Amino acid sequence: MTAYLIVDMDDLLDRLRTRGVAIDLHELATRLRSGASLAAGLPTPDDLKAIAVADWSALRMTPNGATVERTFEGVGFETFNLPGRQHIADALIIQYFSFDPEPIDELIIVTSSADVTTLIRRVSLQRNARIRIWSDTPQKIDGVIVQPLEAILGLQAKTTALYVDFENIAISLAEQGYAVDMDVLIEGLRRQAAVHGQVTHMSAYAPWGQRSSLPPLVDSQGRELGPEALNRLLMSNIEPRVTLPGKNSADMRIAQDVLADSVQPNASDVYIIASGDRDFNDMFSALRARGKQVVVWGVHGTISRMLQQNSALHVEYLDDFLSLPHRTAQTTQTAINGPFTPSQWSSLVLQYDLQAARIPGDGVPAEALQDQLRRAGVVATDERARDLIQQAVLMGILRMASNLLYIAPDNGIVERTRLIR
Repeated sequence: MTAYLIVDMDDLLDRLRTRGVAIDLHELATRLRSGASLAAGLPTPDDLKAIAVADWSALRMTPNGATVERTFEGVGFETFNLPGRQHIADALIIQYFSFDPEPIDELIIVTSSADVTTLIRRVSLQRNARIRIWSDTPQKIDGVIVQPLEAILGLQAKTTALYVDFENIAISLAEQGYAVDMDVLIEGLRRQAAVHGQVTHMSAYAPWGQRSSLPPLVDSQGRELGPEALNRLLMSNIEPRVTLPGKNSADMRIAQDVLADSVQPNASDVYIIASGDRDFNDMFSALRARGKQVVVWGVHGTISRMLQQNSALHVEYLDDFLSLPHRTAQTTQTAINGPFTPSQWSSLVLQYDLQAARIPGDGVPAEALQDQLRRAGVVATDERARDLIQQAVLMGILRMASNLLYIAPDNGIVERTRLIR
């Protein structure tokens, strides 16, 4: 029987370090090798081909890098040095599988990286071969058994709490040209939170029920969700918490909840705050003083520089781990193919037409439309009005020239709004 265990050491050590898991190196290596032998049904671990791949030359330069290598070799691993990861699968195949005439009966890979798992389809396998991935990141690959690394190693996972300043991140994502697809957003938030530990609490703060304070929230078909957005959150165990429009309301509510939750007997180990505001510095300091790990999620180009430069925080970017679509004419067209639903866009078209009827000549000054949107209650603030106009330009509802706005009469939303009116 031919059985392989391949451990992506760079990925494994990084995951354990990020999650703050402390484990004896000898015990780690032993558990990996003996666990793989047991899973493969081998008489002894000596019948297993165990490989620990890493950029060992770089790892040896770290404080305990050389110790890691010696420890794994002492337990029975072959250490494979691979500077750079861009060709990791190719290198493994050339080194271990190109000249081995025996098809594999059992292949176990310890990684959360797709760079390594690509070799699954490229090695020679027996007809009834089993392939396993041990990872703390959910993965779905046909014909592959994915098992939690924590269970294999017997690790005590940290617990994680997630607090999302939804208004802040939704507007930030929209400003960067992303469509706020609730299905993609919710799945991405849950998946990334689980990377840091067992998720015990999730809440999202926004002026729910006041749609003018949020950018359009759509589904995977580009249809605007409206009140259904709350149901999507609730079905995913994310608690919606109502705040007033504007960032101060959400900031204060999040800070109060986090500080109260963090002193409870069952308080989480890791606190994730999804917001780019710097106003949380006092709260972050309090969490660190209580021995909590703090993770901040923001959006590139909008997160506070003060947060980025705070070495006590671990900063991650939503637009890096979310696969949100960009707003395009195609997604706009998809959004209007269904039944007509009143929205911010139809309100914007109506207010534009009102202003155009009052102002002689072609075009409406951007400031005039901005004031009209605020006076009519379509938006709550001038800042939100400017953002809505900018999004309408990106979606092709409006175009701007010399600070004048012109409506696109052949745009589907414009056509249908005017027809219904």
